[in-house]
Amino acid sequence: MTRSVDRALALLEALEASSQEGASLMELVERTGVDKSTVTRLLSTCVDRAWIVRDPASRRYSLGPTLLAMARRGALDDRVMITVYEALTGVRDATGETAGFHRRAGDRRVAIAGVESRHDGPVHRSSWSSPPSPPALDVRAASTAQPARPIF
Repeated sequence: MTRSVDRALALLEALEASSQEGASLMELVERTGVDKSTVTRLLSTCVDRAWIVRDPASRRYSLGPTLLAMARRGALDDRVMITVYEALTGVRDATGETAGFHRRAGDRRVAIAGVESRHDGPVHRSSWSSPPSPPALDVRAASTAQPARPIF
């Protein structure tokens, strides 16, 4: 593995092990053992590509929506997603509204799953990061003939 790739992965691993508040530049330098200027350059590239987000108020870094979306598509067990969609379908059926499940990523949110309301109008999606749902997932509502299809 090349040195720069190894360092970038060490940075992502250090952020993954961080608290929910994220990590400061100096904490990442300490955790990775990489010099400050290199960590700063890696952070800049990762922030530009949304792999990492920086909270401007706290100046702390956390995993970003690009990385979270990739992880969601590749790592979530279909059984977990079926359970999530069943719960969202229950919320949708009880309220008549679109239901969604999101994860916070810095000052943004990442859509994990969602089901449409039964209204005939267009679906209004948030401007937040909302990558597509895994294409292989086909969940049907148990209580009705209308499919509980993902909208993200």
